[in-house]
Order: sequence, then C-alpha cells, then structure tokens
Amino acid sequence: MAIHAALEAGDYARANRLIAVMLDFEEIRAEEQNGTNVTAVKAALQLMGEDCGPTRPPSAWPLTDTQMARLRTLLESWRSVEPDGAGARRQAR
Repeated sequence: MAIHAALEAGDYARANRLIAVMLDFEEIRAEEQNGTNVTAVKAALQLMGEDCGPTRPPSAWPLTDTQMARLRTLLESWRSVEPDGAGARRQAR
C-alpha cells in the first residue's frame, strides 16, 4: 500500500526505496524455481500471527531454516519502514 501511495503521490524516490526493501523477500519467493513463491507469503503471515496453513504441492513447504531466518530478519526490518507506525500497532497486539 505504501508503494502504491508513493507512486500515486509522484514520490518515485520513496517508491523505489520501498521496492528495494521488498527485494530480499522477492528473492526468497523466487527460490527453488519459484517453488517458494506462496510458501514465503504463508510463512510470513504465520510469523505475523496469521496462520493460513501450508501450501499445496508442488510448492516447497516448509521453508528451510536458512530461508526462515532470512524471513524473520526481513519482517523485523520492515517494522522500521512501515508508514504510520503500523508495525508498532501490530507488535502491541
């Protein structure tokens, strides 16, 4: 949403910074010939407290320990770039 808002406002520098923040997540999703595409999204949701169950074959489930560690690090770093303190609100839940 923040990327969209920045683009709508014509703030391309902010949009590019936010897109760069997503690069590592997109790399995790693209691993194993895109086999971790949905897996990474569902794992991120689980880490945020929204368990939506495992993916269906042929996706790679679960993520490897290395991928999960990268994902945890990413989620923590995203809290510092979320607009309007959304990360702080989610953390307080």
